[in-house]
Amino acid sequence: MESFLIGAATSTLGSVVSVALPPLIQLIDDVIHLDRNTQLLGTQLNRMKSLLGDITNRFQQDQRSAPDTVKNWLQRLHQSLDDAKLVVDRAQPHKRCLQCFLCRPTLSTQVREWNANFDRLFVDLQTDISILGNTELTAPSAPLLREALLQPVPPLGFVGSGIRDHQKRLQRWVENEDHQFRIIGVFGMGGIGKTSLLQAVHNAYRKGNLFEAVIWTVVSQNYSISGLQADIARQINFNLGSSSSVEIAKMELSACLREKKFLLILDDLWTELPLHEELGIPLDNDKGSRVLISTRSVDVLRRMGAADFSIEIKPLSRDEGWQLFCRGAFIAGTAPTEDIEKVATQIAEGCNGLPLAINVVAAAMRGKTSVNAWKLTFDQIKNKVRGFLASSRIDQDLFWRLKWSYDCLPDSVFKNCFLYCATFPEDKRFDVDNLVEMWIGEGLVNSSVTSYLMDLGLSHVDLLVDRCLFQSVYDDSGFRRIQVHDVVHDMAMSIAEKEEQCFFRARQNLQKFPAAEKGIHNCRRIAIGYNNISVLPPDFSCPNLLTLMLGYNESLREVPDGFLVNLTSLRVLDLSATKIESLPMSLWHLTQLEYLNLEKTLIKDVPDDICNLSQLQFLHLNTCKNLESLSPKIRELENLKTLELNDCCSLTGIPREISQLTSLNILLLYTSETMRNSVMEVEEVQSSVCSLKDLTNCSNLVHLEVHVKAGIEVAGIRAGIKVGIMESWLEMRNLTLTFDVEDHDVLEDLPQDMQSMRKLQRFGLENYHGRSLPNCICEFSQLERLLLYRCFQLSNLPPLEKLPNLRSLSFDYCTKLKELGVGTWESVTGFPMLESLTLEKLPVLESLASSSSDVVWNEQTLPKLHVLTIRDCPSLKGLPLGIDKLPNLETIEVEKDWWENNDVEISFKEKLHHLIVFIE
Repeated sequence: MESFLIGAATSTLGSVVSVALPPLIQLIDDVIHLDRNTQLLGTQLNRMKSLLGDITNRFQQDQRSAPDTVKNWLQRLHQSLDDAKLVVDRAQPHKRCLQCFLCRPTLSTQVREWNANFDRLFVDLQTDISILGNTELTAPSAPLLREALLQPVPPLGFVGSGIRDHQKRLQRWVENEDHQFRIIGVFGMGGIGKTSLLQAVHNAYRKGNLFEAVIWTVVSQNYSISGLQADIARQINFNLGSSSSVEIAKMELSACLREKKFLLILDDLWTELPLHEELGIPLDNDKGSRVLISTRSVDVLRRMGAADFSIEIKPLSRDEGWQLFCRGAFIAGTAPTEDIEKVATQIAEGCNGLPLAINVVAAAMRGKTSVNAWKLTFDQIKNKVRGFLASSRIDQDLFWRLKWSYDCLPDSVFKNCFLYCATFPEDKRFDVDNLVEMWIGEGLVNSSVTSYLMDLGLSHVDLLVDRCLFQSVYDDSGFRRIQVHDVVHDMAMSIAEKEEQCFFRARQNLQKFPAAEKGIHNCRRIAIGYNNISVLPPDFSCPNLLTLMLGYNESLREVPDGFLVNLTSLRVLDLSATKIESLPMSLWHLTQLEYLNLEKTLIKDVPDDICNLSQLQFLHLNTCKNLESLSPKIRELENLKTLELNDCCSLTGIPREISQLTSLNILLLYTSETMRNSVMEVEEVQSSVCSLKDLTNCSNLVHLEVHVKAGIEVAGIRAGIKVGIMESWLEMRNLTLTFDVEDHDVLEDLPQDMQSMRKLQRFGLENYHGRSLPNCICEFSQLERLLLYRCFQLSNLPPLEKLPNLRSLSFDYCTKLKELGVGTWESVTGFPMLESLTLEKLPVLESLASSSSDVVWNEQTLPKLHVLTIRDCPSLKGLPLGIDKLPNLETIEVEKDWWENNDVEISFKEKLHHLIVFIE
């Protein structure tokens, strides 16, 4: 009995000790390390203050109000800052007090827990801001350049004197008149910075007058001569003709370039390219033309005669690499603690001075505040498993640092979204919205919170841009596109084929469908577009296939009916820019299909069977020039969100049933001036044809482009859009209206009820013959782009300075517009966000300001203007005073005759000389 009681007591005591001892040990540890933890918490407080200041100053400098997500976080950070400061103040007198068990038994624990709270807080902040649109906080808006061939490079600026010396040296060679400098080379390993260096040289001469033409083209490993010829011809505004053979194009291109002083930049050359013999580049003209080449192999330069004047790009030094890493990894530009700095230095050194690796790894670490997180990263990179990479195109060390950044993406959704970039050719700049639609179609983007998944998909794009895996660029219309570094693209291909059962061979000169390739019948994604495939097999089994991309196989004329029969899981299908004339019956049995791209095909109709594709969300039919009819049964596609029918010149009418597609977000029905068969009436004329009024049922429209027929003429004015049509489009963000009127007609002004479109971001008017714009346009506080083209009767403008977020403003062929009023603002802020101003074919324009105004342009009224374009404005006699003071003005594009013969004083011209670019 006694032994039993002793045993029971011992067991009970053991249980009590086992429960009570760990908290007791933790409390003792908290007391012992109170001094250290209090100092760390003080450091966290300073970091918090710095972060708050940085966020607040960023929005003040940009003259923007913070979005709700940021405002909520600012409030949460302020509250946390106040609470933590109280803890620090209470802890300071007790940092060395060994009687804390008695005097403040919970204080030590509170200090430790607040340090952990800060770690969690910063992680939450990074996640919320990154995923829910982090570009509002961290990414400056890319300039909407009219001719944005290249973005300012590199985004973080050059690091180290070596790269600047290389740029100066290249430019000395380029400007040397000696004929021996006609071909110049740059070589170095992938990711070392060759492209960034050449982009800087390109931008230096694009704005100057040393060369008549500055041409940039990416060659890549699987180039085609005809493709390079077409790209070069496009950049010098030379029409080769669609039927030109390579040999004829070579002769025509050579004859054209022989008369010009040009700078041709060939980026990413893998093998010798006979410039004159194959491409048609004249190297013997006497005008001082230059060819600048980048390659990974010095042997390529030797074969092309550029070895004597070539530069090897070497890795950054240890200090330079650390400087670049700090810019990308730390909000304040420095490590928050010595412990983190110690580990971060080792991670940066492991990138071996490669700028691409440094930028990508630093971006993945941005916002991490725990020493343990940094140590874990270092161990992961150091202990990587070799042997994954099969391709010899990527350096192993570089690959593994990029691969680690991929592994750090939040989840498998983001990883698969990133890998999707490898479905496109490596040098392709692809449309952002189209990419997101394919993500949604394959089921990679889902949400129970919003039905408009494009916003969520675009936030995924923003995170990948923030991680330096994607790069944002803008085309000459201001539309955002994505490009991917060739090394990153190679990595995506390697991972996708190794881990995700993908087969990616876009632009690989394939001549036939790869049905015999090992493992292709088990693939989830197959991308073999931009090749020369002319025949598809009569049957093909691939039960797990989700995405099939066959676009831009321009020799493909038929899809056999049996080819699609066994692809029952298919969700994304791209047949764009092929020569197919009819669609196989088996297509209409792909009941899981959500994305179908038939753009630029030769199909003549979309039959009734379209209704079988009950899951279809995205249907692209742009530039189907033979398309004559669209089945009324399209109304049964209840899930359809995008329908694109731009430039379908044979289409006899838009079926009225389109107005029953209440889920529709994007509807594109634009036809050019010579393609008026699908012009839409304002109100019903034929019961079977859709009118603009019918579209009031589509209340979820976000993007609409439509060609509208003007109404009956009354008292010399043709009827325009009636009141009541636009008021239902509450979600509209992008609206382009083109009117079908004669040049001399006067059109009724737009109705005031269009003010209901408060979310409008882009607004275009073409052939609008109203005398003025409604004042309600100035209530579109989110409007970023306004384009007015062929508005022949327009003579008065509302106070456009009331548009606080306007970034791009374009007037083209507005023949009665005498003054813009830019500079007559009642508010001192002017146009705080305007980046691009384009003025073309304005024959009576006399002033960019107002005849009654003496307000000048300055850093307050136009603080962000990047590009000013003036073309064919003969009555404009000069430029506004103060234009030379604009802090961000990079380019003034003008005609040479106008610049030399206007009334601008010579001394003023000299001040602007470095900004002037002559245009034809």
